[in-house]
Amino acid sequence: MTTAIGYIVGGLALVDGLIGALAPRWGLQVWEQSLKGHFPEPVDRVAQEYSRLSEPAIRSLGVWEVTLASLILWLASRGRD
Repeated sequence: MTTAIGYIVGGLALVDGLIGALAPRWGLQVWEQSLKGHFPEPVDRVAQEYSRLSEPAIRSLGVWEVTLASLILWLASRGRD
């Protein structure tokens, strides 16, 4: 069970990190166009702060997330259930 959770979380983080590294403003556009009204105000405040970051800063966060996702996937592959 732990291995499956690791693969799921690691895979989702890897996809999110790649999107953040390759198309940094795409996620913010999706948030503004379709998701903003479905979440509470504190989540929108976080998104607004994130939108103030420069593209190189968002790209570096994406690279960091890819690194952590790779670590999670590697740990999941080493797990024994």
